[in-house]
Amino acid sequence: MNRRLAVLWGAVGFLVVILVALAVALKKASEMPWGLTDRLTLAGDEVATAGLLMAAVAGVVAVLAYGVAFRTPRLLPEFKFFWCEAQTVTLVTGEPDGIPGTPLLIIRPNPAGPGSQIFRQLELSVRVSNEARWSAQNPALSIDMDGLLLPYDTGLPQGWRIDKRNALRSIIAIGWEGPAIHGHQTRDLPDIDLHGLRASKARPTLTILLYAEGFSEGYDYDVELLTLAEWQAKYPDAEGGGFN
Repeated sequence: MNRRLAVLWGAVGFLVVILVALAVALKKASEMPWGLTDRLTLAGDEVATAGLLMAAVAGVVAVLAYGVAFRTPRLLPEFKFFWCEAQTVTLVTGEPDGIPGTPLLIIRPNPAGPGSQIFRQLELSVRVSNEARWSAQNPALSIDMDGLLLPYDTGLPQGWRIDKRNALRSIIAIGWEGPAIHGHQTRDLPDIDLHGLRASKARPTLTILLYAEGFSEGYDYDVELLTLAEWQAKYPDAEGGGFN
């Protein structure tokens, strides 16, 4: 990409040189001790030559621009919450705790007997696939949460960063960036546990934004909120885990 950009800048510089040379040549032609007809003929020849050179340079620029547009990556996100099917978000709400918003369940009754167990629903696996032949340079991903938020002091695993906070300093977007993802390859991002995540509206959404040189795309996902009883009735055979 940098090499093509250098060639494009070189072409622009060459066009500038042509225009300057044309201006100088026209001035010289106007000063020639010839008749008006001869001077106009010479000026016309110089303009035609400059036009041909600029057309050639424009053709080169067009070919390079086409190459830049054609050789772009095509990134697709994949994600999976522990108890959800891939590319879907169904979260189980907890009991009100007196704090604004709705907590999401982290402890549930043990389905196999007495006691309780950790409910790992907020463990998130993410990966990015490059479906094109061309490498994705400087790839980055952001997860924007509309109607979901993390506490302001949430610690993120290495590789993840805070991208955005709301007015109360709660985290509403997290991000990742890394080295190139080559053509037809997949990058597994560090797993992340969104412990402490809360819902701030009845119908939240997640937007995954993907960026790379020559690429930018967003993908929206609705979030389904259920009580534990509703979730057990709707997904009686749910199997937890990350990607297969």
